[in-house]
Amino acid sequence: MQGVLVKTGVVAVDPALSDLAGWYLYLWGPWFIAGGLAFAGAAHRCTSGTAMSSAR
Repeated sequence: MQGVLVKTGVVAVDPALSDLAGWYLYLWGPWFIAGGLAFAGAAHRCTSGTAMSSAR
């Protein structure tokens, strides 16, 4: 979210960090979102329904 704010000019950063913010936004940001969604899906699958019923 902060990368989007930096690229749109809402949040000011040092000009030396401006290129870094774009690199982070387009390269790392999507991977962190994908990893978070994968973790949430795995946690949901582990704690719901059939996965837990066999352990009880």
